[in-house]
Parts: sequence; structure tokens; C-alpha cells
Amino acid sequence: MSNQEATLARRADSGWVAYLAPYFAFLLIAELQARPLGEGSLVLWGLRVLLPAGLLIHFARRGAYPELRGFRFGIGGVAADIALGLVIAALWVVPFEAGWLAKDADVKGFDPNQLGPELRHVVLGLRLLGFAAVTPFVEELFVRSFLIRAAELVTISRKGVEIDFDADFRDVPMARFAWKGFVATVVLFTFSHLGWQWPAAFVTGIVWNLWLYHRGHIVPLVISHATANLALFVATVYASGRFEDATGNPLDLWYQL
Repeated sequence: MSNQEATLARRADSGWVAYLAPYFAFLLIAELQARPLGEGSLVLWGLRVLLPAGLLIHFARRGAYPELRGFRFGIGGVAADIALGLVIAALWVVPFEAGWLAKDADVKGFDPNQLGPELRHVVLGLRLLGFAAVTPFVEELFVRSFLIRAAELVTISRKGVEIDFDADFRDVPMARFAWKGFVATVVLFTFSHLGWQWPAAFVTGIVWNLWLYHRGHIVPLVISHATANLALFVATVYASGRFEDATGNPLDLWYQL
């Protein structure tokens, strides 16, 4: 096999599809759930967890995601990753509940009883798995592994936008700062959220990018992201209705989920 054939085989085996498929499968299920026919569907809640997770496992078994390997778990480093996740979680709650940033008045919060009170814990369990376990892997692999490197293959000039399809984004080193990748990921991460969430998403995108460059590996980002989402989930379930917000009304954090 020639070098060119070997390169093509490697691309076909575990290239960009391994990063895009779980991400867009997740978005597709979320979009179906937002439609009238998809509301309150236990099947879709299950698929929202199982389909992206199944795709991640499938591609991982085929050799994709080498960037997840080789990470050395140190107590100090992981503690810092977790601490950053808690700070990010606070960033998504405090500004809105303190009145510094305005929430969308029409925002529809997550309803754990959408399938009936008897399935409340099932719905919460599926939401927890998707939110704190699946989403961090799906988003970090797509945003801060694929997109942040693939952006370096794009050239913008007076002639227009050119993409080097002969290059392989996986040849771009992980966690190497470059403006195109930095800007592309922050923009995507920001605009993939609702408009009223943009300030928090913008800051989060910048902070997590900088953390990637600092830590030099994608796993700390998965840990930090999972921590932030888990903290938001716990705060929402535990604190909603038990405390008051800045206006004296019962605290309602279900919009976070």
C-alpha cells in the first residue's frame, strides 16, 4: 500500500464522520423533541442518550478519538478541572438570578413530569445521563477537538474562502493556539445557545479554550464540562422551589436543563 493509499484509508476509517455523527445525532433528537409530535416521548428521551453514546462507542472501538488516550490523572490537575467546572456552573446561574442579565420571559423550563409523575425519576435519570455524561463528550470532541483543528485548514482571503480538502485535521496538534480555531469555536459555542444565554456562553467558550491550551489535553475539558453540567443539574433539582431569587420569588432553575 502506498503512502497516499494509507492516508486515504486512515481518513476513511476514523475521520471527521466520527466527530460530526454523534454531534448532529444529538442535535437531531433535540430538534425532534422540540416539535409537537416529539414532546413527552420516552423513546426520544432514550434515543437522546443512547444514539450519541452508541455512536461514540462505535467510533472509539474503531480507533477514533486518540486524543482521549494518554491522559495522566493527577489529583491536583483533576481538582482544578472540577473547580473550573463549578465556577462555570455559577457563571450560568448567578448573573441571571441576581438580575445582572435578563432571561427570556418566554423561556420554557424543563418539566420532569412531562411523562407523568410516575415517570418523573426516569425522565430525570435520562436527562442526567445525557446532560452530564453524554453531552460533555459529544460537544468537546466536536468543538475543541474537531472544529478547533479543522478551522486551521480554512484560508480566508480576497479570493474568498478556500478549504484544503487534501489536508487532515488530525495532523494539526491538539491544544495548539491559533486564532482561526479559537474564534471559530467561541462563535459556534456562543451561537449554539439561546440568545439570552450568549453572554454566559461567550465567556464559557473563551475560558474553556484557554483551559485547553493550559492543560494540553481534551480530557480535562470533558471533566470540567461534566462537572459544570452535573452542578447545574443538582442545583436545579435541589434548589428550585426551596429558595428565593433576588426578587423574592421562588427560585426556578428548570430553564437550565
